[in-house]
Amino acid sequence: MTTTQPAADTKSAEAFAERVFDSVLGLIDSWSIYIGDKLGLYDALAEGALTRDELASQTHTHWRYMGEWLEQQVTTGILEVDDPAAEPADRVFSLPEGHREVLVDRDSLNYLAPFVRLVTAGGQQLPAILDAYRNGGGVPWEQYGEDMRTGQGDMKRPWFVNALASDWFPHASRSTRGSHSPMRVSPTSVAARAGRRSRWPGGIRV
Repeated sequence: MTTTQPAADTKSAEAFAERVFDSVLGLIDSWSIYIGDKLGLYDALAEGALTRDELASQTHTHWRYMGEWLEQQVTTGILEVDDPAAEPADRVFSLPEGHREVLVDRDSLNYLAPFVRLVTAGGQQLPAILDAYRNGGGVPWEQYGEDMRTGQGDMKRPWFVNALASDWFPHASRSTRGSHSPMRVSPTSVAARAGRRSRWPGGIRV
């Protein structure tokens, strides 16, 4: 006998399915951003608009893969193209200014390319993480590799360059004068002083 799922449960399932689907699309976006970050594609486009072949030449990559990557970036709204109707080799692609800040401006508090790098490094260790869930223990930090180290460091850097120096250290030097104990500070508290919302999970040991 076939039973009909209640309407409320169907709506809940559909809503959750949409959430999972959107998450997967976001993951694909993250992978494409990882490629652009690691291969220097965004850095090249930040210098000026380029065709597929010009981007491939400047970054020492294959033109066919650059064509696929550029089309995906336009479709997902990361890059812009001057004339979608032009022949593929003649299309000129550009990086919008606001997106440039997020993807290549290493001093900006909006710089999030290293966050993608960090999360991708974590994903590469999922088999080891599964073993840890089954057997206990953990995954050594050094096993996560360069992308995790540089991702974490590059995410913290803008806070040291901008918010920490101007918004936190002057207060800390007055409040901790004469104390030798380490203090805990998070970009969340610094952002609150500066009127900004933090995008960095966790604190920084200083």
